Amino acid sequence: MINALVYTEELEQKGFSAEQAKAAVKIWLELMNSEFATKSDLNSGFTKMSAEFKADISEVKAELKADVSEVKAEFKADISEVKLDISEVKAELKSVEFKLEKKIDGLESKLIIKLGSLMVIGIGVIATMIKFGQ
Repeated sequence: MINALVYTEELEQKGFSAEQAKAAVKIWLELMNSEFATKSDLNSGFTKMSAEFKADISEVKAELKADVSEVKAEFKADISEVKLDISEVKAELKSVEFKLEKKIDGLESKLIIKLGSLMVIGIGVIATMIKFGQ
C-alpha cells in the first residue's frame, strides 16, 4: 500500500509546495485506484479465466468424444460392408471355380475320346501298312 503522507512530505522536501505535493499525490492515488489492478483483481480474473478454460476444455473433450464415436460407428459400418463384399466375391469365385471344373472335366472327356480315336486310327493305319507291306 502506498503511504500518501510519506510521498507528500518527500515532494515538499524536493521543492513542491504543500498544495502541489498533495495534488500530485492525490492525482497519483486516483490514477492507481482507477487504472491499476490489485492482487485481488488479478486473482479473481485468474479464477474466472481458469473456470472458463476448464469449461472450454470440457466442451472440447465432449465434442471430441462424440466425433470419435461417430468415426468408430462409420468405421464399423465400412468394415461390415467390406466383409459383405468379400463374402460375395468368395461366393462368385466358388461359382467360377465350379464352372471351370465342369468345363475342364468336359474337355478331359473330349480329349480322351479324341486320343482314343487317334489311337484306333493309328493302329488301323499301322495294321494296314503291315498287311500291305507283306
